[in-house]
Amino acid sequence: VRDEANGSIVEHNRLYNSPAAAINGGGFEKKWRYNEIFDCVKESSDAGAIYLGRNSKDRGTEISYNYIHDIYGEYGLDYAFFCGVYLDDFEAGIDVQNNVFKNVSTPIYGHHAMQNNITGNLIINKTADTNGSIWWTSGAGYRSMIDDTSNAGGTFWQRHSMFDWTKEPYASRYPEAKELTLDNALYPVGNVIKNNVIVNHTSLNIAKEVYEY
Repeated sequence: VRDEANGSIVEHNRLYNSPAAAINGGGFEKKWRYNEIFDCVKESSDAGAIYLGRNSKDRGTEISYNYIHDIYGEYGLDYAFFCGVYLDDFEAGIDVQNNVFKNVSTPIYGHHAMQNNITGNLIINKTADTNGSIWWTSGAGYRSMIDDTSNAGGTFWQRHSMFDWTKEPYASRYPEAKELTLDNALYPVGNVIKNNVIVNHTSLNIAKEVYEY
């Protein structure tokens, strides 16, 4: 499912047997909920069954009440970059709540992602290789990734700066967005990771800057 609309809903689907992501896209205020997703990301490493990346305009998106299981790729249970939910390249403002992950190499990965809410998820059973039940990295040392205008794909900061976050409707709906700067965005600020239950998987793998900021 490629979903690029604002306010869209992807619910109550059974998505499986995909070489790459089951759901990806972008846009404000999405609801990706109540889906069963399995046997995806079979031929794509550094990927997720649900994927969002490099945007501030995905704020308000809810990824919740999904059952995501058996995500580990065609290469077997030995590669950690097969993810359940992947928030890539400074992705911001996403709620990942009350999902169940079972037999997923790396269930939740935040690649320098910021101002996200990761709460109430249940993670069960690790595969042979994983980077952590919840893996979160810092963007320290990756400034070119966030503001290098020669990047053909566009950078997070270019996309973030398309909006005046101090004005309505953004100011009241996403008050945290205006607090981002080129400097603090490198240290993934404002993430909340709490009340997740992990059973027979590995511990959290969280960069120290995530705790500090």
